[in-house]
Amino acid sequence: KRAEALLPKDTNSASGFRELAEYAVAFPKDRLAEAIRAVGKMRLNELKVICDNPFGITRRRDSDGSLMFFMHYRCVNNWYVGESRELLDTAYEGVLLDKLGFDEGRRIAENQVHWILGRNPYGVSTMEGVGSVCVPLHHHRYNALPGNPRGAVPGAVLNGITRAWPDHDRP
Repeated sequence: KRAEALLPKDTNSASGFRELAEYAVAFPKDRLAEAIRAVGKMRLNELKVICDNPFGITRRRDSDGSLMFFMHYRCVNNWYVGESRELLDTAYEGVLLDKLGFDEGRRIAENQVHWILGRNPYGVSTMEGVGSVCVPLHHHRYNALPGNPRGAVPGAVLNGITRAWPDHDRP
């Protein structure tokens, strides 16, 4: 019943893709599986546009509809974190697409993970302990623990590469 309720009424919408895909992966012979695959195809087409860049990573839409890599700070109080969450959300959708039979989903997922592990303009892995270059200092309470001045937590994934301030045109 939940899958039926989530199926978009608009045939040009990929709304509810993630939950629908999880259902279709769990129950591939269900009568709704083909309709869910159609939603998956639409989501794949959306991701192909959003990830059409040299790194193959997800971008967000700005207020004017253009695609951007890093969220804009509209003012110094507009603090944004979560770049890695955006990338890993897209990676998860890529995995689901692959499981639904869309081979391109795997490449989309891999590109998001590659960025986090260091295939980015800085060559920095944002997952602690993975790769040859990690960030020099973590910003959280663990850097106050004796014997851990960097605050490093093995396997932790940082928020990601984000803009510094509104007036800086750099991450």
